[in-house]
Amino acid sequence: LLIHNNALSSVLMGSHNGIEPEKVSLLYAGNGGFGAKHDWNATVGYKDQQGNNVATIINVHMKNGSGLVIVGGEKGINNPSFYLYKEDQLTGSQRALSQEEIRNKIDFMEFLAQNNAKLDNLSEKEKEKFRTEIKDFQKDSKAYLDALGNDR
Repeated sequence: LLIHNNALSSVLMGSHNGIEPEKVSLLYAGNGGFGAKHDWNATVGYKDQQGNNVATIINVHMKNGSGLVIVGGEKGINNPSFYLYKEDQLTGSQRALSQEEIRNKIDFMEFLAQNNAKLDNLSEKEKEKFRTEIKDFQKDSKAYLDALGNDR
């Protein structure tokens, strides 16, 4: 998933100065059936300093365990799920999310997907806490995930 750190993106972005990974969009897919394995695929959009999208890279984890990387041009990403950087509220400065922070966000979304069907087994107090988490996430997923990245 951490496409912006790998050698491929270095090669692809080598001709551009000041290119930053701007947004990542996670595409959720399950292959169905008992004990199904659920995969998260990542799309990263790269923009230059003028804000023009110069590349889109999609990393797809296939059911058979192989990986597929799709590279696109200027169209970019229409519906990003969260940003790959976070902004300091006091200074306004931006820094890239660490690999651990990105992993935490992905883990959290996997947790939501896996546990949504298990609400019946929770106590009323646990159910209410979980419902609140889901509502907060659905109300403003970007703000929720940004906050999650900041405090974990």
